[in-house]
Amino acid sequence: MLRFHHHRLAVLSCLTTAALGLAAGCSGSGPSIARVCGVVRLDGKPLSSGRVTFWPTSGRSASGWIEEDGRFTLGTFTETDGATSGPHTVTVTAASKAPPGPPDFDRDRPPSGGWPRPLVPPRYANPDASGLAFEVHPGKNAFEIELTAKVE
Repeated sequence: MLRFHHHRLAVLSCLTTAALGLAAGCSGSGPSIARVCGVVRLDGKPLSSGRVTFWPTSGRSASGWIEEDGRFTLGTFTETDGATSGPHTVTVTAASKAPPGPPDFDRDRPPSGGWPRPLVPPRYANPDASGLAFEVHPGKNAFEIELTAKVE
């Protein structure tokens, strides 16, 4: 009987500890996430592929794939939950699709059809050089990201 009582006490103690841990983790003190979508254009035309990343001054970044019509939706913890509220530096990366066919394992030679080529100037992939910055506000946000192919 004593062994059963100690076992029950140990289980109850573990459950209480777990419940307190969950309560502390669910206190709502996490970052404020706001919905973010938009469109990316290169020289006025929708960019048909690539990735947009919003880099906050602190915390976790948000990113999303660019669709064929240039539209994107950002996600931080899930694919489309949004981005943290506050100022963000933005990067855009895009490259042509890899050519079809079997891989070429000889690294000294490009695959038949050539290497994928960048679709946007490399400066847009660097948060320190992109020149893109947006403020995410609580609620819904829609941004138009205008890129130029011209090197400045």
